[in-house]
Amino acid sequence: MDFKVSVIIPLYNKENLIQDAVASCQNLPQVGEIIIVDDGSTDNSLKIAKELESKNLKIKVLQHADKKNHGRSASRNLGIKNALYNFISFLDADDTYCSNRFNNEEKIFEDKNIDGVYGIVVAKFDSEEYENEFNKNGYRIITKVDDDVKSNDVFKTLLHLDKGLFQTNAITLRRNVFDRVAYFDTNFPISQDLHLWCKIASVCKLVSNNDKKPVAVWHIHGTNSVLKENDKREKIKEKLYIDLLKWSIKRKDLSFNTQNEFFYSAEPFLKGKSEIAHLLYFIIKSPFLIIHSFFWIKIIQIIKNGRF
Repeated sequence: MDFKVSVIIPLYNKENLIQDAVASCQNLPQVGEIIIVDDGSTDNSLKIAKELESKNLKIKVLQHADKKNHGRSASRNLGIKNALYNFISFLDADDTYCSNRFNNEEKIFEDKNIDGVYGIVVAKFDSEEYENEFNKNGYRIITKVDDDVKSNDVFKTLLHLDKGLFQTNAITLRRNVFDRVAYFDTNFPISQDLHLWCKIASVCKLVSNNDKKPVAVWHIHGTNSVLKENDKREKIKEKLYIDLLKWSIKRKDLSFNTQNEFFYSAEPFLKGKSEIAHLLYFIIKSPFLIIHSFFWIKIIQIIKNGRF
C-alpha cells in the first residue's frame, strides 16, 4: 500500500509559529504534501507560508477565493478538497507533530475496513498561568481516548465524552470518509471538530494507533482558542447536540440504536420532564423530520416500556 498523507494546516495570524509547525512534519516519510490554507491573515503569516512553499515542493499554499477570513472549518474543507493523497491529517498552525506521528498507521490501514486512526496529544504551556487556566477549564494535559475503549465504542465515547477523546492533530482519515459522511460544518465557529468526529465515528470504524507515546504537541499560549472560547463552548452545546440528532435521523445508513444514542445526548437540551415530552418537543421544533422511521420506532419503544 502506498501510504502517503496530505497534512492540512489552517493558518490565521500565526507568523511566529507556522515555521515550527511545518518543520515538524515536512521531513516525515509518510507526508506526501503539506497544504497550508491561509484564512485571511493580517500579519506576515501568508508571506512566510509562501516563502516555505518556494523552498519545498511538498508545500502548497491556498487561499479562499475572496482571500478573506472564513474560519477553521472552511479552511480545513478547502484543504481536503484540494488534497492529492488518499489519507488526510490535520495540524493547527501553532502546534507540532512528533517524529512518531504516523509510525503505526500504514500497517493499521492495510485493513480496508478501518477508516481512521487516532493517537495521543500532549499539551505544552508557555507559562504556569496558562497551565492553571487550562486545568481550571477541565482539559487534560494528555488528550486521549481511554485504553479500554474498543473501536465499536468510540462513537459513544466521543458523543458522551465519558472516556476521553482524541484531538484533531491526532486523527488520520481516509479521504473518502468526508464524501461518505460529512465535511466540517461552517455554522459552528467552535467545537466544529467534535461535531464532525461524532458524525464520522457513528458511520466509520476508528481505531487507536496503539502507540503509548504522544504523536503531537498542543501548544497552549496567550492567543490559544482553548483558553478564550471555553464559555462559548458551553453555550453552543445545545445547538451542537440537537444538530447531531437532526443529522442522524436523516441518515438512512444509521441503525435505530445509533440514532437513539444521538437522542439521549440531546435530551438535556429538550424541553419537558419525560422521554415522550422530549420527543414531542423535538417534533414541534423540527416537524419535517416526523416522516422518518426513528420517531415511530421511538414512540412504540416508549409505550412498551411505559416511559411517559
